[in-house]
Amino acid sequence: MDLSHNRLSGFIPTSLGSCVMLSSLHLRRNSLQGGIPDSLRALKGLEYLDLSQNNLSGMIPRFLVKFHLLYLSISFNGLQGNQDLCGGIAILNLPSCPSSPKSNKKGLGKILIPTIVGVTCLVALAVCFCVIIIYKRRTLQNVGIPTFHVSDFLRLSYANLLTATEGFSETNLLGAGRFGSVYKGIITEDDEQTDVAVKVLNLNVRGASKIVSSISQNLSSTEESNSSAIKGTIGDIPPEYGMSYVASTQGDVYSYGVLVLEIFTNRRPTSDAFEGYLNLQDFVCKALTERVMEAVDPFLHQKLNVDEKYWDCIVSILRIGVRCSKQLPRDRMSMAEVVNDLKKIRNVFPVHRNVSPYQH
Repeated sequence: MDLSHNRLSGFIPTSLGSCVMLSSLHLRRNSLQGGIPDSLRALKGLEYLDLSQNNLSGMIPRFLVKFHLLYLSISFNGLQGNQDLCGGIAILNLPSCPSSPKSNKKGLGKILIPTIVGVTCLVALAVCFCVIIIYKRRTLQNVGIPTFHVSDFLRLSYANLLTATEGFSETNLLGAGRFGSVYKGIITEDDEQTDVAVKVLNLNVRGASKIVSSISQNLSSTEESNSSAIKGTIGDIPPEYGMSYVASTQGDVYSYGVLVLEIFTNRRPTSDAFEGYLNLQDFVCKALTERVMEAVDPFLHQKLNVDEKYWDCIVSILRIGVRCSKQLPRDRMSMAEVVNDLKKIRNVFPVHRNVSPYQH
């Protein structure tokens, strides 16, 4: 319906609300007065509404907000109120509703608050991380990390032990048993004296093979190593002692394994005879698979020929020595396992009363 430019006067008829199928209403440039009748709320299908250039007054009705209008013009009137009525379709070049300062503040607050909290947390974490790093560096600088080098260990020769014990004199004898004697001694190094105990094994008596079992049982009954200092030859010292100065049970197992190999091969771990091999353990390990007779003490060759079972016994003991002297502590046997294996060897290979490999 288009009644524009007709000089109409009076009020907008309320009966227009009955035209529910009305989609457009144009009353522009007339002399209409009064307010927009409330009956027009029934025109829910209205898409175009033009009431501009009239003498209308009063409040703009709120029901216009709910209409899906494509075009709305109520300019050049005396209407007022209804600040929520705004906006339009961009394709018709209608002005959009301005954002209120209050809503802007709310939206800005929703963005700024999480951002500020997140940045603050990141800064706090970065500061804590830097403080921890600085503290650790200062602690390491103040305390220092003790290190051991191969040159730190004493190289003890027989002459050194002879001097320390005054020629293994009777006055230095601490005790004697069936398989050896223990002497006290004093080793002087850089004007510093260290008290030591020197064990002298007697391998020429019958039953000396029990030494290995006795040592293993003593070590297995010790939960922790109580050594306060490390003294000895390079070959007997576990590899891990080069990185730490703390003695350990695993280190005792290593030294025990080397001792077993020394007894049954009659070779020192620092011997120059191991050309082509890394050490005594490597030499024995390869000999066990190829030529075990070359690894065993030549003195035992004469005695072991009388009974072939002795060879199997010696091979089993050498395997224990190799397993105890592995380079990595986690690969070594425990002393409890050593004791159990030695008992099994003793049961499988009983010692003959009439023949002893150590008997002269």
